[in-house]
Amino acid sequence: MKYKPLYYLLAFLLITDISFPFEGKVTIIKWGVLILTSICLLTLPKNKFSIDICSVFYFLFLTVSIFSTLIHSGINFKSITYIFPYLLMFFIYLNFLTSNFDLYRLICILGNVSVFSVLVSIPMIAFPSFYEDSRFHGIYGNPNSMSGFAALSAAFVFSKLISVKQKTNKNYILYSLAFIMSCFIIIILSKSRASLGVFFGIFAFSVIFIDFGIKLRYKLILSLITSFLSISSYVYSSTLFLSSVDSKSRNLLDFSNRLSIFEAQLNSFLYSPMVGVGFVIDKSVEFSRRGGELSYSDILSFSGGIGFLFFMLINVFSFLYLYKNRRVNNNIVIIFVCILLLSIFEGYISNVGSLISILYWAVVSFTFKGVHEKN
Repeated sequence: MKYKPLYYLLAFLLITDISFPFEGKVTIIKWGVLILTSICLLTLPKNKFSIDICSVFYFLFLTVSIFSTLIHSGINFKSITYIFPYLLMFFIYLNFLTSNFDLYRLICILGNVSVFSVLVSIPMIAFPSFYEDSRFHGIYGNPNSMSGFAALSAAFVFSKLISVKQKTNKNYILYSLAFIMSCFIIIILSKSRASLGVFFGIFAFSVIFIDFGIKLRYKLILSLITSFLSISSYVYSSTLFLSSVDSKSRNLLDFSNRLSIFEAQLNSFLYSPMVGVGFVIDKSVEFSRRGGELSYSDILSFSGGIGFLFFMLINVFSFLYLYKNRRVNNNIVIIFVCILLLSIFEGYISNVGSLISILYWAVVSFTFKGVHEKN
C-alpha cells in the first residue's frame, strides 16, 4: 500500500489516548509523531494548488484565533506553545490537499484502530479494576473517553454495515450487530448520558437521511423505535448514574460541572465577543479560556463571534458536501455527524491531538480535498 508507513504513523496517535502509566511522556510522543508526519508530508509529490472556500474559512478561523491569542496573552513562549498545534494541524491538512494521500483509507484505518481499542476493552468489563466510581473506563483514562470511543466505533461499524458491499454478507452482519450491542453495553456501564444520546442519535440520523434501501414508512417506524429507546435508555442511565454516588457528590457529578464550565466560557466570550480571548488557558486570569469540554462554547470563547462563524461555516460546507455525496461516502458523513454530536459535551473538535480530533480534521480534510479537486 502506497504511503503505508505514514498511514500507520498517524494511526499510532490513537494509541496515545490510552491510559498509559506515563501520560506526560505520551504527550511528548504524540506531538513528536505529528511533527514527524508533517516532515513526511513534505516529501510527497504535490499537485497544483488552487484556493477553495473551505480552506479560506479554516485560514480565517486560525487568523482570528491567533490574533486574539497575541493581543490577550502577548508574544511569549506560552502563547507559541498553544498556537503551534493548531498551525501544525493546518500545515498537515494543506499537504493532504495538495498530495495524492488517500484520506479515505486513512479515515478507515483510524476507525478500525478505534474499533480494536473497544474490542480490547470488552473483556475488561468483568474486572473491577477497570471501573472508576462504578463507571467503566476500559483501557482509557476516564469513562467519558471510553463511552465516546464506543459511540464512535459503533457509528463506524454501522456505517460500514449499511454499505452496499456488506449487505449480502450474513456473517459480517451478525458480527457487526454483536459489536454494536457491545458498544451499547459499554456506554451504559460508563454511565455517560451524552454518549448514549449520540449512540441513538446517529441511528436516527442514518435511518432518516441515509438511503440504504428501505421504504419511507419503515424508516418512520424505525425512527419512532429509535427515539423511544433513546429516551428510555437516557432515563435509565441517569437513574443508574445518580444512584451510584452519594448525595454529597451528586451536584459535582451531575450537570453542574459542565454548567460551571459553560458559564466560564460564556463570560470569556462576553469579555471579548468579537475575537475571543485566544487559545491560552491560564486559570490565574479571570477571563481566560476554559477548555477541556463543551467544544462549541469553547471555540466561541477563544475565537469570538467572528472566528466561531468561520469555524461553523467549515462544518456546514463539510456536511453539505458529504451529504450531497452520501451515496458514495455514507460512512464518512455518519462519522462526521457522530463527532459533531459528541463534541457538544466534550472538547473533541476544539482541541487538537486527541484521537477524535485527529479523525475530525481528517474528515474535514477529506471534504476540502473533494471541493479542491472539483475546482
